Amino acid sequence: MQRVPQQFLEIIRRHSRPLEPLPTGVAPVLKELPDVKCVLWDIYGTLFISGSGEIGTGAQEAKQQALSQTLQALQIEANLSPGELLACYEEEVRRQHELLRQQGAEVPEIQVPRLWQALGCRLAEEGRWRLPAEAAQPWFWHRFALEYEVRSNPVWPMPGVESVLHRLRNSGILLGLVSNSQFYTPLLFPALLGRELSELGFDQELLLFSYQFGEAKPGTFLYREARRRLQQKGIRPDQVVYVGNDMRNDVLPAQACGFLTALFAGDRRSFRPRPEDPCCREAAPTLRLTQLQQLLSCLAGCGGTAAEVVT
Repeated sequence: MQRVPQQFLEIIRRHSRPLEPLPTGVAPVLKELPDVKCVLWDIYGTLFISGSGEIGTGAQEAKQQALSQTLQALQIEANLSPGELLACYEEEVRRQHELLRQQGAEVPEIQVPRLWQALGCRLAEEGRWRLPAEAAQPWFWHRFALEYEVRSNPVWPMPGVESVLHRLRNSGILLGLVSNSQFYTPLLFPALLGRELSELGFDQELLLFSYQFGEAKPGTFLYREARRRLQQKGIRPDQVVYVGNDMRNDVLPAQACGFLTALFAGDRRSFRPRPEDPCCREAAPTLRLTQLQQLLSCLAGCGGTAAEVVT
């Protein structure tokens, strides 16, 4: 099992190609925030360019192609089309979400490998899949989930991400992640940046991934848990900036927990201002960034005063 994580890193690298952010055409809104002690980050569409816009999204045709290639890579013979298989998967996701809601989840989150394993074993029993012997091993279904993800949602580090994290860490600011994620999401950092999360300066206690809690954004559970852990460190909510690309998923729940917010408008694929949503129309983030580096100019000790200050 020790070799499996390295194998997974190699899968991510093999299917990753440089991506450039697409301009959004909006202007930054920056101001000085003198007492920030912690920056919490979204991942997809913020720290990493997401080819499909965000985790779990993308055109149906592209998903079907990714699924077909995944079956070939893992030597699974299927007696149903990729479209039919994808429909089965999405129906199972809806069913699991409903079960989790009944158990009290605000915005349910599944663990993708477990769902694929349950679905794959059922299809095999029905004679609709023929699985290789390796399918009896749990890591097989983690690989299945990863092989599908890297094909359906290619990612690449956002420009400047390493230098921004380095400057924040050296300035004594705590770093954390609050993200809709699966097990493979944290692997993006060592795979594409070459360093583990701890080496990049992230606090282990401030890593909150949806798949570990069964709760996802835009629910407030992950943000409330982050607030609780920060308060144990003596950090108030108004000393925290949450950075994300989605008004509904990122800005609104973070504001509901008392955090300052920065809406990242750096890539048209994933920028979600959601003006059609009445709740989003009536809300405003503390900052609006079009480049990650702009955050440094807003924080004391990280890069001087904001180049464009809006009071």
